[in-house]
Amino acid sequence: YVLAPTHDAAHVQWGGAWRMPTYQELSALISNCDWSWITRNGVNGYAVRGRGVYSSNSIFLPCAGGGYGTSFRHAGSGGLYWSSVPNSDSNFLACGLRLDSDCRYNTAFIGSRRLCGFSVRPVQGFTKATAATSSGMQGRTGMAKAGTHSKTLNAAKEQPNFHASNSSAKRTAKRGAAQYIVIDLSRGANAARYPVRFSSEGPDLVSDTCRTTELWLRLIPPGPFTMGSPETELGRGCYEAQHSVTISKRFYLGVFEVTQKQYELVMGSNPSGTGYFAATCTGDTRPVACVSYDALRGSNIGANWPSDGQVDADSFFGKLRARTSLRLDLPTEAMWEYACRAGTTTALNNGKDLTDTMECAEMAEVGRYGYNIFDGKGGYSPGYTTKVGSYTPNAWGLYDMHGNVGELCLDWWQDNLGTEAVTDPKGATSGHCRIVRGGCWSRSNGSSGHASGCRSAARSNDCNSRLTGPDQTSYDWGFRVSVLPAN
Repeated sequence: YVLAPTHDAAHVQWGGAWRMPTYQELSALISNCDWSWITRNGVNGYAVRGRGVYSSNSIFLPCAGGGYGTSFRHAGSGGLYWSSVPNSDSNFLACGLRLDSDCRYNTAFIGSRRLCGFSVRPVQGFTKATAATSSGMQGRTGMAKAGTHSKTLNAAKEQPNFHASNSSAKRTAKRGAAQYIVIDLSRGANAARYPVRFSSEGPDLVSDTCRTTELWLRLIPPGPFTMGSPETELGRGCYEAQHSVTISKRFYLGVFEVTQKQYELVMGSNPSGTGYFAATCTGDTRPVACVSYDALRGSNIGANWPSDGQVDADSFFGKLRARTSLRLDLPTEAMWEYACRAGTTTALNNGKDLTDTMECAEMAEVGRYGYNIFDGKGGYSPGYTTKVGSYTPNAWGLYDMHGNVGELCLDWWQDNLGTEAVTDPKGATSGHCRIVRGGCWSRSNGSSGHASGCRSAARSNDCNSRLTGPDQTSYDWGFRVSVLPAN
């Protein structure tokens, strides 16, 4: 297990997924390893030392901002002598341990003994994640119940002579998945890994951290909904036939559209800062624009959706997946509309219908569009996009699903989505353009900047405003990140 230096918490990876250890696992770990004390070890963080068979063992963890990584040392002979995780992915093979040829089943051996209580992620051909005690008994895999488990060690903070026999444990449990995933992008475009954490509380909107160096995604529950619009809806388009859709698995979706700063931290550049609108459309907390489907997923294997979900390694999602181990992607069109509606059946996700197809007070409440670009919200110069999260969110806490920038989705465009009930649709098998949803800030972009083009169901066959070839960009288009149900 790993002690977090600032949180006094224990973490374990079991059966291939990070989680907190159970009380029984923690008890077995302490009793079998006979670990004796925890000390503060300067800039290296906490040190855990054993006695008896493991008299020379140490685990060093970094303090905040440190670059030493996690290390395990055994002074005796055996397959594992010194293992570490430096500030690089090159040696990050399994749960803080660098494995060698004597390690199998992803459990490290020292001579004839397995490492106490360590459970590690399958990598490089290893197919099993196991935990073991000091007696060499193999632990079980996947034994944890679903949910979030936490364990707190009261190590008396800075007490240098803390002993396991004096320890106390606090046990808390919460059923279900975490409400938010938070990806820390602050390490920038050259980072090997981005820290990922989970939160039961939403982002602090007073600070711009959630719009710049952190990427926040909200849990979206599964369920049925009616996609499309009724024939009586004001502003209805040609390709919005109503049909029943079921989203069968929960997923996560970005609380905000991806901002220019977030994109730059992943890719190293800001595409919004070029071209005609560069001087007026740039801003760290504004949504990124001028991004193509190919730039986000890649033009090689990333172009294969819906046949598979792979992305090119050098694409935005390729880099983000490699640095988080999450299956991040664009949402499908059905996922997008389901999340946008958040249980509503009206034209807008605030429970209101339009009163005008062009300039509409109801639309002005929920997003930046062509007729409120001078309202001053967001703090930027008026007339263009604005700071994400400046308008009213929907019932699931998602901002700017209407307006600001249109949002690219995974699907190929198809005119007719049909009227048959479907489950988890992925769109047409082929096509020439990818779909964009949500409308935008620009009144000059046809109906997309009008209130009618920003409705929850809005679709269009205007290739200059609502659809894009995979390699095309526009100052009207951006995107939102999702974690697909496989995670």
